[in-house]
Amino acid sequence: MKADAILITGGSGKIGSKLVDHFLSIGRTVVFTSRSEEKIRQIVAGRDNLYGIAVDFRDKDAVVVIEKGTLKYFGEPG
Repeated sequence: MKADAILITGGSGKIGSKLVDHFLSIGRTVVFTSRSEEKIRQIVAGRDNLYGIAVDFRDKDAVVVIEKGTLKYFGEPG
């Protein structure tokens, strides 16, 4: 992941969406999670440096989903 990237869980909620907007406004790359793929599409549409990962934290494998999602966008570290 890029050194200036921020990961926000629950980025489609009230507080999370404000955090997404804030970090984008100061030039950060933002990766956020949401359970809803539709919300992700709506939030990401037309915005640069913003990536959404659909994940449900009630699932014990949620961390693996986030890892695969970040690798998809940023590639392997190093």
